Amino acid sequence: MDINSSTPEVTLIVQEPSTHTVHRPYGGIEGLREIRDPAGLLLVTVFPLGMAERYSVVRESLAACYVLASQGEVYIGQSRWIDNASLQQATASAQDIAGEVYLIHAQRENWLFRTALPYLEDRLTELAEEAGLVEVTNCASARTWSSEDHAILGRFVGESLRLLFDAGCRVFHTTPASRPPAAAEADRAIVPAIEETAEIDVDAVPHLGGELALADAGLWARGYYGAEGFVVLAGSEVRAAINPSANGRSISMLPEQLAEIMVPIPGVDNRLRLGAAICFRSPAIAAKFLTGATMGSTNWVRPRYAEQIVVAE
Repeated sequence: MDINSSTPEVTLIVQEPSTHTVHRPYGGIEGLREIRDPAGLLLVTVFPLGMAERYSVVRESLAACYVLASQGEVYIGQSRWIDNASLQQATASAQDIAGEVYLIHAQRENWLFRTALPYLEDRLTELAEEAGLVEVTNCASARTWSSEDHAILGRFVGESLRLLFDAGCRVFHTTPASRPPAAAEADRAIVPAIEETAEIDVDAVPHLGGELALADAGLWARGYYGAEGFVVLAGSEVRAAINPSANGRSISMLPEQLAEIMVPIPGVDNRLRLGAAICFRSPAIAAKFLTGATMGSTNWVRPRYAEQIVVAE
């Protein structure tokens, strides 16, 4: 008997180990925390919204990228001069809102150089939109980055994501226990701005009750979570015009790749129809491609079918 023929192939994903330390300058549990990797470059300072009104949360001005997360929304930005006064102004209207502020800055002066700040802002915004876990209230800028930029600055993104997760930020990743079983995907490494691809003409048979519709888009579109990704069913509509904010590098090649299976709809100029089922890497990428706009996975909802009306005779 050939053992190899009956043994399933197993692929192991090996990731570099890391260690984070947590410091609480004011004590307590839910207040200000500082999370850092002793062998890394960055530090994440996290505190509740409105805390800057009562305490000095930063001792001196910082060059930082910031993530403001509250009630299913997130705003991501960056500034070379963040101090306690600017934080008080930014969070003044959020005194009674549950949420936190995450500041990503350097452990030592000049360790986070100037070009890394806008790069972090753009990549974290893109990743938050792709994750689709919360509504992103700002859009990624129109800045373009070269392959050399990605190679040099990409390490800041990976380190930031690890620190943010351990600081309690669930904008980019969630915990396995909180994922819907059909939507659970293996953890993937973050790579800088890769070109998105899609598999055409897949075997599309949604499981019972698993079919989803794209809401609030003005399109007829159906999809479901498959074993290899998110499958959009044949017959779904694609918006012809693409919003510049959504035409990022991640989906720039998809219209050309899928042009052969997008057919005109008689009498309709602004939409096309998919002639075959397509498997995308994520529901957020699928929604972004279909609508030509920034949308997340939360826009895929259970279809609202019309209920049968029984008329008494």
